[in-house]
Amino acid sequence: MGVIYYKANKEKKNNNDAGNTESSSNSNYKQEQQYPPPPPPPPPPPPPPPQQQQQHKRPQQQQQQQHQSLQHRIKMEISSKAVLTLLKVIELSILTLKYCGNILPLNVTI
Repeated sequence: MGVIYYKANKEKKNNNDAGNTESSSNSNYKQEQQYPPPPPPPPPPPPPPPQQQQQHKRPQQQQQQQHQSLQHRIKMEISSKAVLTLLKVIELSILTLKYCGNILPLNVTI
């Protein structure tokens, strides 16, 4: 499918053309069809030798697995600390309501 380009007509207008707006506005643009040549396909990269690929692949896979397990462990520690913190906040809120009475306007039965 071709690309259609619009090119503005660079004619100077006279003040006498003010009444003829329809024909002047339509003639301001010319429709030109140009078909740019398709870009040449990039050459495929040469495949690396299989022996070198296997030697470098194993330590890289181990490193990725260790990194993923470390990330998982850190996420689990953070989430467990967050849960413990929320439980502590709930516990302190309950104790505050229990021993200080209903200071806040909440309808909580303990």
